[in-house]
Amino acid sequence: AAPPDRRAGEVDVVHAWCPRAPAPNASLPWVLSTAEAAALSSSWGCESADAFARELVPWARLKHPDCGGGASCYTPLSGFPCYAVLTGTSGAVYLGVNFEVPDVSLSTTLHAEQLASLVAAGVGPAHPAERGLVSLAQRGTGAPCAHCRQWLAEFDAAPDLILLGTDASAPQQPMSDLNPLAFAPSALNNTCPLLARGPGCDRVSRLGDGAALG
Repeated sequence: AAPPDRRAGEVDVVHAWCPRAPAPNASLPWVLSTAEAAALSSSWGCESADAFARELVPWARLKHPDCGGGASCYTPLSGFPCYAVLTGTSGAVYLGVNFEVPDVSLSTTLHAEQLASLVAAGVGPAHPAERGLVSLAQRGTGAPCAHCRQWLAEFDAAPDLILLGTDASAPQQPMSDLNPLAFAPSALNNTCPLLARGPGCDRVSRLGDGAALG
């Protein structure tokens, strides 16, 4: 049996960021194109892209399938569902959740930020127009775990990634505030971090296409 959801009963958003947004459900796709995101944000009355991203956080949570008792089928080891909303410079939006693999080490977990950023980078449904990551929205303070701070440090302009929390008191801050001395690609003389575009930078195409998310 799956462990109980350790976040059951918690509130994702303390107030509505978008006044006309409907109650969250699992109907949204994993990726909202630039046009889809703009249309939905306008329809929901969101005052900014940041407000839209925060409003989407509980929608991302509902991408976790229910295995009974509020537990997610994707978190059989920890019972700790995580979820994230990444916005790209193109205006497209990428949802992510964590996946755990039964009977193996918890270190094999795919984190929510990893899933969303991999999709943005072209693994799965490819979005070749994506040029970078603008913001990461999550519940609470919006701060990613240490593992994901390092993961995101591998992306172009990572220090400028804006972290958005759903708590009313959560500060809007760049990743550089949380990870000021990041071990970045430049430490290895890598001039082409993920999503970098420039002479000789083709990291997106080298990642290739994985299986599409359902």
